[in-house]
Amino acid sequence: MVKNNLPKQIYKLFRKARKGDLENSLLIEGQKLFKLARSKNLELKLVVTLDSDREIYKGCKVYHVNKETFKRLSATKSPQYPLALIKFTPYTIKDIKHKSGVYLYCYKIQDPGNFGTIIRTSLATGVDAIFSSPETSSIYNPKVLRASAGAIFDIAVIQNIPLDKMFSFTRERNIPVVTLDPHKGKSIDNVTITSPYMLVVGNESKGVPEELIKKSNLIVTIPVKGVESLNVSVATAVALYKLQIWK
Repeated sequence: MVKNNLPKQIYKLFRKARKGDLENSLLIEGQKLFKLARSKNLELKLVVTLDSDREIYKGCKVYHVNKETFKRLSATKSPQYPLALIKFTPYTIKDIKHKSGVYLYCYKIQDPGNFGTIIRTSLATGVDAIFSSPETSSIYNPKVLRASAGAIFDIAVIQNIPLDKMFSFTRERNIPVVTLDPHKGKSIDNVTITSPYMLVVGNESKGVPEELIKKSNLIVTIPVKGVESLNVSVATAVALYKLQIWK
């Protein structure tokens, strides 16, 4: 079904989606993410596009618009068609049924690019689920989705989990908490650990609070030269690979 006129309500929906404020909805942009979403059988609420490829949009509610309108709806400086809103229900802590595994806790990771990259790396290295604290960037932020390259579709991300709930989760399952600190702790080169465990990574500028450090079972650090610390997404990738979590 093709709509040639764009109702005002659509502008409102996309405005909210660009900010990550549209409940249970993700804004996807470009052929790659669109085809990935379709391959995952995710529910497409509506599509806005510049082209007329009816086959790829079969079964979708489609609006055809001009370039100027498309740019107004897009969340990027160089828009790629199509734009689509998809239904995406967030995971909850109750969805995590298995008691063993490798988990990641992101404490106040505020940059959406960092958080999206961490999600992508977590999927690549076999993390079973990601927990994020309040004040961590939302998975509904389009920048998080783009940085994750669609990995967000394939890994459980449980949002707004405060420290006390994270520690309750680990205590109930006898999962040790391993915290990555940029300045102190045991060199990750000398650490051997097997699952289950919860790796904790902290805020881009402030790291993790002392409360978390004190309650952790193990503090690890990545030795560096010439710089004070690594970007949090880079440090997370190094830590996950160093710990060989896929084994």
